[in-house]
Amino acid sequence: MLHQYDPVLALATSGLIMALLIGLALSRLGVLRGFWTGFWTGVFVRLFVGGAQGPGRGGGCLGRIIAFVVVVICAIVLARSCSALLASVQAVAPQLVSTWQARNQGPRMMSSMKATRYGSIFLLLFCMLMLGCSTASAAELLTSMCRGIGACDEPAPAPQDFDIVCDGSYGSTCTQKAVEQTLDVVLARAARRSGSRVRLWGLGSDVADTAILGEQQSSAASKRGPKARDAHEARFVLNAREFLLKAAEGFLASPGKRRSPIAEGLSRVAMSPPAGGAQRIVILVTDAREVSSFGDFECAPLPPQAYLLKALGRSKVLTQDSLSRVRVYFTFMTMAPVKGRPCPVTIARATQIRSLWTAALAGAGATAVSFEDGPVHLDEEQRATNQH
Repeated sequence: MLHQYDPVLALATSGLIMALLIGLALSRLGVLRGFWTGFWTGVFVRLFVGGAQGPGRGGGCLGRIIAFVVVVICAIVLARSCSALLASVQAVAPQLVSTWQARNQGPRMMSSMKATRYGSIFLLLFCMLMLGCSTASAAELLTSMCRGIGACDEPAPAPQDFDIVCDGSYGSTCTQKAVEQTLDVVLARAARRSGSRVRLWGLGSDVADTAILGEQQSSAASKRGPKARDAHEARFVLNAREFLLKAAEGFLASPGKRRSPIAEGLSRVAMSPPAGGAQRIVILVTDAREVSSFGDFECAPLPPQAYLLKALGRSKVLTQDSLSRVRVYFTFMTMAPVKGRPCPVTIARATQIRSLWTAALAGAGATAVSFEDGPVHLDEEQRATNQH
């Protein structure tokens, strides 16, 4: 490509090529076709001289001005050369010129040459715009034009990986309805981001019982256009929802266990990142009441924050950076009474539980920790209570 050579030489060469094409177009095709030839040639020069090398290279803004000057000079020289060549041919071989004019070719060329003065000025100004001091490349310009007329789709947002963790302990808020509402939100987001993975986990009474119940991955639509894309996304949501709910039937129907090792379950999820390196979002459907060796968040006095962090560190649970670049959402975190246990339910206790989880997950490197009393709100990024 031209941008592999010296920047000034590349600019000059591109200018010569553009001027040559413009001169030929104006002399043989007329002003209108010459204009479009200049337009696409300007795109060519911008792409290979300015756009292909990016801002600050290939001469930058000054280089484009130099290229424009070269274009003007070459266009003037070529226009005068064409006029001189035509006059010379007419003087040497008037019969040949007369025969050519008789075929109705000469008048069109002559009228084109006379009519190109103002057209050339407009064309060169347009080329100056194409070669001017702009940070957008020609490729971006063409892509924008393509999207504007509906011939190209908007670029798909980056994929994300979603881990939905269902707390199946006795009295937990992870019910069939809660899972359905969570899937409705998550699958709609995953469908818009082709390549996103959605994994549904079942939180057991220990690490060995915590496992993936089902997994689905979105894909890009095979056809272009908004209607085809919307239909493809709707099919994915419908099929993935049915598949994951079917996979969770056995887990949701099993009797709840008294133990609720949420911290260990989160560590288990953190140790199983999906392939691809996409941004991870962990959504816990739980009341956030840990019941394990780290504390009884249901009824017993809550542990001090320093004690909890030390206990997690000794057990290698939620270790530093284990949740790096991961957003964590606690959902359906209601303040309902604990079934079968006369446990205190107060605003102060609920606030302290949130503080303990925020500190533990921040120590593990989580990007943000959010708490919801209903389904997850993925589009409300600012609702995070802790952000780094």
